Amino acid sequence: MTTVRKHNSRCEFLFADGRRCRQHPADPTLTLCLRHLQAREQREETARIGDEIAGAAGALNSQEGIHQALTNVFASLARGRISPRSASVLAYVGQLMLVSRPSLERTLQSQLSLALISQKAAQQEQKSQAADADRLRKHALLELEITKGTLDLFRALRSLSPEEFMRFMRFVHDFASKDKQEAIPKPDAPPAPPSSAAPSQSPGAAPQGTPDAKS
Repeated sequence: MTTVRKHNSRCEFLFADGRRCRQHPADPTLTLCLRHLQAREQREETARIGDEIAGAAGALNSQEGIHQALTNVFASLARGRISPRSASVLAYVGQLMLVSRPSLERTLQSQLSLALISQKAAQQEQKSQAADADRLRKHALLELEITKGTLDLFRALRSLSPEEFMRFMRFVHDFASKDKQEAIPKPDAPPAPPSSAAPSQSPGAAPQGTPDAKS
């Protein structure tokens, strides 16, 4: 009599191509074979050690945190929880972090300065836009008042009688003519012509330019 193997009697590990492991579970209460069970436990242990090394150090953005993480690496290596190769790699990464930290701080400081400058420029632009908008609003209100005054004047003119309208137009014409005459500058007075009278001479004096008779 042939017995059919149940589907759950095989390891439930799936490979990348979708195939299922053909090994039997390590224990009837487990779903993985011994090899895949050990691999899962190793991954969980590695993740736990990584959390202990990095988590106990806090944030790795300071020298104190990096030094604490390196101390945890040394302690884990001494207890045999990590391999010497992993410890050397982590120590090398920590050294790189310590060396590159000053340049990183300078880069962050320059970026912060640029961000502050950009923020100030944006605030000044917003203030300028607000001032322009307020100036346009005042100009629009002024034009609205002028338009309203013009409409009120038209309504008042329409309510005038023909005689009153003619008197108003004569008044406007006279007022405009007066302003125009005052605006025209008066010409300057012409200069006085030079006097044509000869200079007076005393009696008996010799005329100028004539030689003396005695000489």
